[in-house]
Amino acid sequence: MRHYLGLYEKLDPESAAARCLLAYSSQASEFELDYLGNAYGVSHPEFKIRMKNRRTPVDAAAYEVSQILIIRYMLFAGGAPASERYLAYSEVPWGETYAPNFYSRCVNKLAEAFGHDLGGFIRACRLLGGMPLSISGGASCELRFIGDLAVRITVWESDEDFPPSAQFLFSGNFPAAFSAEDMAVIGEVCLRALREAAALY
Repeated sequence: MRHYLGLYEKLDPESAAARCLLAYSSQASEFELDYLGNAYGVSHPEFKIRMKNRRTPVDAAAYEVSQILIIRYMLFAGGAPASERYLAYSEVPWGETYAPNFYSRCVNKLAEAFGHDLGGFIRACRLLGGMPLSISGGASCELRFIGDLAVRITVWESDEDFPPSAQFLFSGNFPAAFSAEDMAVIGEVCLRALREAAALY
């Protein structure tokens, strides 16, 4: 994190705001950023995150790993606009190499957590500001992760022949902002936030 903080101090805020498609207030020396349902202010040149508009009780930006993801986004994101295409993890650069690890860390754990409680999954998604999606035989929603980056998460219940299953899909602009390794961490962050939201009911 120390390395990223040093780079962040030298960041030109106006160009970073344009590149990351974020609003920046030169008067407040602060970026405005949405992250998993809540609105935050991110100061510059000192990197500090503060809540600006709490829309959900789950403060996912407070996770230590989220702070690393946010600063990496602001340093390296390419600023690709929203995309109608969604990618499986294996379709992103290097995703096929890391796919077994991603399935173990994220997909299987998501199925275990919500494969027997689709109603709880949808309630948790709504609490995070997610948008439920129509799907046959399961439950699905879209979560806005950061900026224009979205994650579509689907869970299918078990039946007599198959155990519960799950799927993550990432908006097509994700590879311009995050690496495959980062996206595996993002899957874990989404799962953690969903579990926290579900525990509130």
